[in-house]
Amino acid sequence: MAPRPDARIDLIWAGSVVGTIVIVFALLLSARNFGVPLFLALFGAYVLGPMVTRLEKRGLSRTAAVVLLFVLGFAAAAALLLYLVPTVFSELSKVPVLLSRALAAVSPILQTRFGIALSPQLESALTDFAKSLANASDDLGPIIMKALGSTASVLATLLALLVAPVIAFHFLKDAPRYSGMAVAFLPPRFRDQIVGRFHEVDRVLSAFVRGQLTVGAIYAGIYGAGLSLGRVDMAIGIALIAGFGNLVPYMGAATGAVLTAMSLAVGNHEPWQIGVAAATFALVQLLDGVLLTPRLVGERVGLPPVAVILAVLGFGELFDFVGVLLAVPTTAALTVVARVLLEQYRHSRLYAGS
Repeated sequence: MAPRPDARIDLIWAGSVVGTIVIVFALLLSARNFGVPLFLALFGAYVLGPMVTRLEKRGLSRTAAVVLLFVLGFAAAAALLLYLVPTVFSELSKVPVLLSRALAAVSPILQTRFGIALSPQLESALTDFAKSLANASDDLGPIIMKALGSTASVLATLLALLVAPVIAFHFLKDAPRYSGMAVAFLPPRFRDQIVGRFHEVDRVLSAFVRGQLTVGAIYAGIYGAGLSLGRVDMAIGIALIAGFGNLVPYMGAATGAVLTAMSLAVGNHEPWQIGVAAATFALVQLLDGVLLTPRLVGERVGLPPVAVILAVLGFGELFDFVGVLLAVPTTAALTVVARVLLEQYRHSRLYAGS
């Protein structure tokens, strides 16, 4: 029987994790232009880490494995951008027509059945919003410049974006060395316990992030193929939202279904198109329940769906885009911290009543 973990070490570990989270948020908020790309670089390195390890086991050196992954990754990203960007902007141009049709269809129903009349101001606001989306490609440059602010801020952000791949490359290449150095600083007597706790965080975070990203990419592909086959308006945009929206439980499928229903309701779609769209969502839900999510995510996550939803909403409200990025990793770490503290509490004299 393995000895029970030392309570003092667990308390110190838990305090260190919480303190590190606070410091990370403080640094990212105070140096947002550099902090966000840096976080994305480290996040990308974390996601790609297992792939590098698998390539190493197949006989490649770690440097060669990282270079191969970066070349393939940049090629895939370039191919996707060349296809997705024009497609998304093309679909945005359809938004004003779809919204005008929706308003024309909904207004009489609200008026006759519920006695609710849409105000001209609301209709005008929706129309202006749709036009701004349709003109997003023309206004993208000014919007980005306004968001970034000064010239110095723009240069800092561009520099950070250029440096981010370099950071990710070196972190991936030297990850074992950095890990070994960190472990060497731990007291030998408690090294196994502390490393084990960090492995718990990694298991939860890895199962959720890597698993959900993989599942999201597969779902986006299925949604895109099915809705495109059914000739549903804005199929690619809906597919991306529904597929990758699964990072927030239930939100992806629900949002995708609503957007698809709206598109089908206001467009000139035939019954067979509605059937294809319904079959696509049914197929994804079937795969989600019996195949992909159990295999790729499994039961190791330990993150209650409601906790993830509240974390994304709460951190997004408090810390804007930075909070959304860090919501899931922070929740994963804090979940393990809470689990460890609860475990120690149940073995304490206070809980035993002695």
